[in-house]
Amino acid sequence: MPSPRRCVPAWQGQTSRACESAGSRRQETSIEPETLSSAEAAIQVLADMGALVEPLEGEDYVVFEQHFLAMLQSALAARLTHHLPTFRARLTPSLVETIERGERRSALEVQRAAAARTELFRHFQALFGRFDVLASPTLSAPALPVNQNTFDRVTIAGQDAGTIRGAWYPYTYPMNMTGHPAISVPCGWSRLGLPLGLQLVGPWHGEHILLDLAGHLEAHLRWPDRKPAETKDPRAHNGDAYPS
Repeated sequence: MPSPRRCVPAWQGQTSRACESAGSRRQETSIEPETLSSAEAAIQVLADMGALVEPLEGEDYVVFEQHFLAMLQSALAARLTHHLPTFRARLTPSLVETIERGERRSALEVQRAAAARTELFRHFQALFGRFDVLASPTLSAPALPVNQNTFDRVTIAGQDAGTIRGAWYPYTYPMNMTGHPAISVPCGWSRLGLPLGLQLVGPWHGEHILLDLAGHLEAHLRWPDRKPAETKDPRAHNGDAYPS
């Protein structure tokens, strides 16, 4: 996983604002090299613009995946179970399975998930006492195949990386749990022309910080003027966009 960073934008005229790139303690967690290099290059741009950048080690958000799933599945079951008799045939199989798994969740699992969410929220609050922004790749790899089953394990960088949330987007779902604002800024393309992003996360009510930082980064990268190179590789169009 990428080493997180700390940064203070020079254009703010102060030395208190920080941005960190969040990683994971799970060393076996995989990240596609082009995804990592693209995010690190974007963070380096922030440093070149005057940001203070430092690593943040020892972060582990993957361990919260089980609690996120308990909350997500039970919430969908509570909202949608009564629609299954009428609309089951019109729903995707993965959504039906998510609802049915939610029906089997126990009250104890849901309460443990609520306690874990509080723990994670307090952890981020402590980080934002030291830093203004957390920065990381948005995803650990470019887009997965369109027919990827959300309950199957995924392969990233040639390795079995685990289940989809902990393996493919371990940086984003924690913010869905804690409610911290986040924004994904374009920072490059994969070799197949698929978009890559840098995620910036701020403290509660810190949307203005993220929009300001993202705006400066996009302007510096001249992103609106850039287009991906055309590719004739059929994997970019036929559901195999991300090679195994």
